[in-house]
Amino acid sequence: GGVFANGAMSATQVTGAGNSAALGANLAAASLAPFGSVFAGPVGGTNCSVSDAVTSGGHNWSTDGSCGLTGTGDTQNGADPQLGPLGANGGPTMTRLPAIDSPLVDAIPNGSCSATVPADQRGAPRPSPAGGACDIGAVERDHASPTVTLVTPADGAVYAQDQVVDADYTCADEPGGS
Repeated sequence: GGVFANGAMSATQVTGAGNSAALGANLAAASLAPFGSVFAGPVGGTNCSVSDAVTSGGHNWSTDGSCGLTGTGDTQNGADPQLGPLGANGGPTMTRLPAIDSPLVDAIPNGSCSATVPADQRGAPRPSPAGGACDIGAVERDHASPTVTLVTPADGAVYAQDQVVDADYTCADEPGGS
């Protein structure tokens, strides 16, 4: 499984996804106090196995009903949270970046964002943009606009304003971008 705690466990803005076990594939604990966490895609069992109480701080997401989430903004039996594969998304560890249209993105109102977690797992500031809403899970989706640089052909061609030009292009994230 993902995480096993023989006692009480606090899970603040955690992503538990794609782990395997018959019970509690992503999390098994005696008691659980989650806030802003996502539990999804368990392999071979349920997301959570909690033997005692669950005290939700709210704004959690689970793809099944096993986590006992009943706090403000909690979602049980939720849809696919659209997490990307475990990968190098910047920072010192591998992460699962939510898709730009994931239900996790901006799901925690700014006033409810955890002051104890001002950065995500990668070290990126939370929320992004500053003053906005926070994302559920370990990774804060960056909403920064991409930088676009246009380079004219080597022959120094000049184009008229509003002229339509056919061009071949490729897009790629900068190292550590999202």
